[in-house]
Amino acid sequence: MNTTHSTQQPSACKPKAIASPGQPSSALINRNRRQLLRLGVGLLSLGLLPMLTGAVAVMAQEKPLAVTLTGVESQNFPQVTAWLTVTDAAGPVEGLSTDNFEVIEDNQSSAVIPVTVKAEALQNLRLVIAMDTSTTDANLAEAKAAVINMVDNLGPGDKASLLSFGNAVTQEYGFTNNTAALQDAVGRLSPKKEKSALNQAAVNAATMLEEFTDGRKAIIVITTNFDNLGSPTANQLSAQLEQSGAPLYVVGLGNKTQSANPLKNQAAASGGQFTYLPKIDGLSDALLELEKTLRKGYKVSFQSGLKADNVPHNLAINVTGTGGSGDVAGSFVAIPNEIVITPHGIAANQSVKGVVNLAAEVVSPAQLVAVSYLLDKQLLAEVSSLPYNFAWDTTAATPGDHLLTIKAVDRAGNEAQVGLNLVVLAPLRVSLSTPARQFEIGQQAAIQVKIESLAEISRLDLLLDGQVIDSKTAPPYHFGLDSAPYPAGNHQLAVRAEDSLGRVAESSLSLTFVPAPPPPPGRVESFFRSQRVQSGLLIVAASVAVLAVAVVAVLTIIFLNRIYRQRSRRQTQLEIINLGNIQSRYSLSGRDTQDNLQFRFTLHGAVLPEMSPQLAGDSGAGPIPQPAAARTAAQPKSLGGWVHTPVVEPNDSLWVDMQIIPRSPYQKATCAFEIVSQAIDQPYAPKIKERGTVEVGGVFWGWRYLSFLVVLVTAGWLIWQIIWLALGRLPAVGISQLFSMIG
Repeated sequence: MNTTHSTQQPSACKPKAIASPGQPSSALINRNRRQLLRLGVGLLSLGLLPMLTGAVAVMAQEKPLAVTLTGVESQNFPQVTAWLTVTDAAGPVEGLSTDNFEVIEDNQSSAVIPVTVKAEALQNLRLVIAMDTSTTDANLAEAKAAVINMVDNLGPGDKASLLSFGNAVTQEYGFTNNTAALQDAVGRLSPKKEKSALNQAAVNAATMLEEFTDGRKAIIVITTNFDNLGSPTANQLSAQLEQSGAPLYVVGLGNKTQSANPLKNQAAASGGQFTYLPKIDGLSDALLELEKTLRKGYKVSFQSGLKADNVPHNLAINVTGTGGSGDVAGSFVAIPNEIVITPHGIAANQSVKGVVNLAAEVVSPAQLVAVSYLLDKQLLAEVSSLPYNFAWDTTAATPGDHLLTIKAVDRAGNEAQVGLNLVVLAPLRVSLSTPARQFEIGQQAAIQVKIESLAEISRLDLLLDGQVIDSKTAPPYHFGLDSAPYPAGNHQLAVRAEDSLGRVAESSLSLTFVPAPPPPPGRVESFFRSQRVQSGLLIVAASVAVLAVAVVAVLTIIFLNRIYRQRSRRQTQLEIINLGNIQSRYSLSGRDTQDNLQFRFTLHGAVLPEMSPQLAGDSGAGPIPQPAAARTAAQPKSLGGWVHTPVVEPNDSLWVDMQIIPRSPYQKATCAFEIVSQAIDQPYAPKIKERGTVEVGGVFWGWRYLSFLVVLVTAGWLIWQIIWLALGRLPAVGISQLFSMIG
């Protein structure tokens, strides 16, 4: 623990040569002593002295010590350091040790133990140097040289001021540690033939020193005379000296100061002294010796038992020596100080597992009470002895992010803590990886497994979709997965590890099995998959489709036309009766005068056969017989319009179905016709004619043309759709290429 000294003292600790309540100050004791001696003389004249001789003897034997507190430092609380001077009538008291000092805090009944006392030169003098200028040039020159020499010994912690006095008191320079400036002020003094305001100079100096609450205060008066102005009085000077707590040191030069100088008593009563020098050449040595005397003091250090609450506390120091005792009161502030904690063996954001040895280096103002280790504000351990280490078993903590706090408290109540964010690793961790996340069915998948464990691994399982498909009990912990038995789709792959202590850890990832691609096409398939071939096939298919639509349209029109013709046909039955005595066939024919009708004869749904010329010639029936040569040249092989029936038995009849087919089925008309029949197998059988009429209803022209138009429009629309669809399937084929392929 580094310690820095500070001479600055709280305002509550104003160093005065006064005692705490119940303890008289040295000045007050001297005054009471003088009053008691005068009282003894008076009582002696009254015959009462024998009654008080014992008390006077006791007071005369006791030589009380004057204790002056020059500074208190508590920046390193609970370490408190006080600087003080101890003087008696002969000057500074030296040779005191720890046994001579007693320190009491906050008016407690017992003293602080232990206390360290060390004789140490004070470095915070607060001096007022008052020089008498009502003297000769030679005396003032010697005095200035002596003062300049003394000022040259002042250090940076000292402060001094310069007064000159004759008829009046003049402040030549205020308090400063600038020795050069102060020496220049001394050098500027000049002698004056005036009276000596010595008492006023001492009063002014005491008043100036009241502003200081720390440091070794003193008034140094250098004079060749005594006060000859009469104001202020000696009592007023004594009161001001007592109030300021500054001892008065008077150096009298020459014979004028040798007689009973009134300041001798005031100097002694304030804790200072009067020094007579018959010759001025001894002034320099006297001032240097006085400066050394003023620096003689003690450094008293102790460990406070109070808490660091940052408020002032009372301080009393009692000093006991061979010549008597004295005390002084002051105060100090219990300043909280920082505890510095340096963790060892662990750092922020570190990942830990297993047993971690925690340790901390702690620098504290006071002795440590304990060092605590907390995890997420829950106490892990409290250590009260060096080296404040702790073996932390991280397996008892939940894996994940945690806050480890190291907290220290010392006897002074100072606290500090350091927080470290840590990641506690699981005692057993397992992870798996694969070269890829997608595999073709039938492909082998290599599975890498990484295990971190504090104990021996007893079993490692490989799972697919929750089912164990492989296991290992010893390294190497790698698996091969054959994807052939599994369907295409997403699958969950996992590994599960178990150690010898029964701890289990898992890790998983998703895999996708996709069907294997088909084999590459052969030459024929590649040919048909080429763009030009597929485009050509598409054009051919479109052409075939267009042709098919056209054919269907034509067939539809033919079908409609046939339906319309079928509707215009008329059907009736003819009965043929064989009235002869032999069996015979009969010829039939139908004719009309305007040639608007056609006739069809059927028997049981079969069309009766047409008559051949030979049959007509043999029978003599039918048309007018002609010569064979002419008949052969002029007539076709069959006689148009004539048909013959099967054989009809004598006295039997035959029913023949007859269809009358108009040649113009769309026109409405009334047509006359006749049916001619003749027996073929009966020579010279007469022709039998029967006449009749038939009404042809026709078809409404709108139905006739509209139906055909609908068929044509529908066919055209289908052909356009086929062509548009074909063009849409050929995005990469240009028009020129399309025509070139078509051509």
